[in-house]
Amino acid sequence: MENAEGKVALEKLHVEQRLVFEKYDPTGSGYLRCPQVVDFALGEFDLELEEERAAKIVKEVAGDSDGVPLTSLQELRKWVGAQKTITAARKEKEREADRVRAEAEAKEREAQKEAERAQKERLDQHRAALEEKSRELQERKAWLAVIEEALITATQALQDAEIICVRAIRSADELFDPDRKDAPHAEVVEIAERVDSEVESGMVAHKVLEMHLVALADELVADAQDGFATLRGPEGDTASQ
Repeated sequence: MENAEGKVALEKLHVEQRLVFEKYDPTGSGYLRCPQVVDFALGEFDLELEEERAAKIVKEVAGDSDGVPLTSLQELRKWVGAQKTITAARKEKEREADRVRAEAEAKEREAQKEAERAQKERLDQHRAALEEKSRELQERKAWLAVIEEALITATQALQDAEIICVRAIRSADELFDPDRKDAPHAEVVEIAERVDSEVESGMVAHKVLEMHLVALADELVADAQDGFATLRGPEGDTASQ
């Protein structure tokens, strides 16, 4: 009974194989050559097989024969199935390579954007520092103008005081003239000495004020140079970039 069922199943398999074979051998030549093997791979395995590869499979299955006969159809199935596995693995490898390459390109683009953001941030910081330094320079320039005006006023006052002092000294000399009979009081002497002392103090104060003015001017120049250095930045960039 089992042998009979086996024969029936085998006969059924032969019939199915013959139908498949005849499907791809419409001319009834009894052989599946390269073009037919390409159609067979596409129809039975959904595999796009190149004719060059199909020729190699025909060579492996049928040797020097004109093509694959019906008796070798099962062997052809094995070879085409193996080729599909190889092709699928190769495509998967290519997809993985494409994925890795896409990720690398995305990371590179993100790194480029981050570098551009960092550069813009540095330039903004340099620009802000320059603007702050410019405001400080303007304020110091205003103070410099005030001090310069005060120095001019003090200079004029000192010159006037020197004139008064000279006149006072001359008057004192006349008062202390030994040929004169009327001797000056001690108060006159004290006043003359005080005027002379105050004029001398005024000259010292004038000198100190002048030194402060020069120091402030030097500091203003140094701040301007620092401002340009800030504008250039640590990498030689400028705000105009």
